[in-house]
Amino acid sequence: MNTVDQLMPIINLGHEVMWQAHGASKWATVILIIAGWVLATTVAAGITRALRRGIDIR
Repeated sequence: MNTVDQLMPIINLGHEVMWQAHGASKWATVILIIAGWVLATTVAAGITRALRRGIDIR
């Protein structure tokens, strides 16, 4: 539905207010986002290292 908001900016469907977290759930959301970035970065670094290690063996 956010796409509809972007295509027709004249109509306000209220999604900005509906999906905002408040209080403790806002902090939980921030912590989960940070944890996701750390996990994704760790996995990407591990894959890169594994690929480099596989290429160096001749």
